[in-house]
Amino acid sequence: MNPAIPDTLTTLLERHARERGEQLFCQLFLEEGAPRLTYAELLRQSRRYAHFYRGHGAEDGEVIPLFLPHGVDLFPAFLGAMLAGCIPSFMPPLSAKQEPQLYWQAHRELLKRIRARLILVSPEMANPGDNLDFRHGTVLTPDPGDDESPINRATDPEAIALLQHSSGTTGLKKGVALSHRAILRQIDCYAAALDLQPTDRIATWLPLYHDMGLLACFLTPLVRGLSIVALDPFEWVLRPERLFEAVERYRCSHVWLPNFAYHHLCRTVEQPPRDLSSLKALINCSEPCKAETFRLFSETFPTIAAEKLQICYAMAETVFAATQTTPGQVVTPLAADRRALLEGNRYRPAAADSTIQWIMPVGRPIEGIAVRVVNEGVDAAEGEVGEVILAGDFLFSSYFGLPELTRERLQNGWYHSNDLGFLWQGELYITGRKDDLIICHGKNIYAHDVEEAVNRVPGVKPGRAVAFAHFDAAQGSQEIVVVAETEMGDADLLKGMRRAVATLLQSLFQVRVSRIRLVEPGWLVKTTSGKVSRKENLKKWLRELD
Repeated sequence: MNPAIPDTLTTLLERHARERGEQLFCQLFLEEGAPRLTYAELLRQSRRYAHFYRGHGAEDGEVIPLFLPHGVDLFPAFLGAMLAGCIPSFMPPLSAKQEPQLYWQAHRELLKRIRARLILVSPEMANPGDNLDFRHGTVLTPDPGDDESPINRATDPEAIALLQHSSGTTGLKKGVALSHRAILRQIDCYAAALDLQPTDRIATWLPLYHDMGLLACFLTPLVRGLSIVALDPFEWVLRPERLFEAVERYRCSHVWLPNFAYHHLCRTVEQPPRDLSSLKALINCSEPCKAETFRLFSETFPTIAAEKLQICYAMAETVFAATQTTPGQVVTPLAADRRALLEGNRYRPAAADSTIQWIMPVGRPIEGIAVRVVNEGVDAAEGEVGEVILAGDFLFSSYFGLPELTRERLQNGWYHSNDLGFLWQGELYITGRKDDLIICHGKNIYAHDVEEAVNRVPGVKPGRAVAFAHFDAAQGSQEIVVVAETEMGDADLLKGMRRAVATLLQSLFQVRVSRIRLVEPGWLVKTTSGKVSRKENLKKWLRELD
């Protein structure tokens, strides 16, 4: 990229259409049909959408939320908003499991906050019977017309390119504002860390309304001129082996997955993949990566070399990845003394007679980003757990429409992540989040560690356990509450499972857990990204407790 001529996402789109117009941009990998877009087609359709938005009164700098299901229309609808001088933002479409009235009630608050006047929805979602009721603007459905003429307008590289909204169970999410310059700078630095090559190809099932899908599996390939093979997220959940099939058929090189997806593949894929020789990296991201996850995955799929299992630490506030493990090298966990972590809040190598807590590294900071670990503003010593803060030349601009939250989290050029971790020999280790931390009788216990343990108990539905804190006034301390799904209905079996959960947690964390609730499958509330939501399940537990 020539620094004398600042690029934007739209100028790169136009350049790719000129220089590699017939190259594949995106291929959908579906059970029926396989729609595809070349770079030239992507630009033509994006221009159609730009004229479509402008024709409906879109003005420079206004936000256009997109509520669209999986399909090739997602890409030009998004880029067309940029060509029109607007700020696109993907939103999760209404699913069959969501109550339309509650869904739109929450999103109406968000739409009001970001001052949206135009929204693009699928024809199915535009049905008045679904309680859309968008009173302060216009509801559009995809109908971009045939005008493919160039949009003659310049885009400022410092202008907001998009809003990336956080995941959640409702529409009440914060919108991370990212500039063209920040996105392009981060992608250049991350591509260098991964050693991305022009022949690389991305396979993905990730929704575009989450940062991993949007940045890693849409905008990074777009900026670098690569190709994408995209699966429908709902189809992938039902047939997860399709991801391996896509890698094999289209010779894909990179895949990004949240931690739970590795377990889903291990639980459900019966036949191991045949030829994944094209695969360079399966990158674990978005959730705390567990050593047990990589061990189980390597045992289940021994034909996938261990050095292909990689990790990055990413967030929308740094565009995407801030750290990355070294491609081609096996990621090795630290054997930590569990007592030192629980009571001393620091890493200490496990001795022969100590209980081991395995902790995975998330890599070293990529170029352009600085990482510190602090306690009350003071840099923590090596191995000491504290809050992870980040600074660099591709931080977000703001939380759109939320100035107080922006000031709280972005201080003197440093983003305060609310993540907890430590630095050791130049690598970052994430131990949890501030709101994930349960301080029980003076011990620091992370909810995700409790959940990982509970998921190992026979009878618990894999991946369907949640732990959260509840203040016990009688004891003057937080107590741990566990809710887990099971298909066992026999009273004696349920009693035995509760005893097994309590015994295991006492052994691992030296705390007594008495609030253990076993529920039927489907009880737990999930976020739009497929994660079990601690916040919403705490609310549900409290409602039913009353």
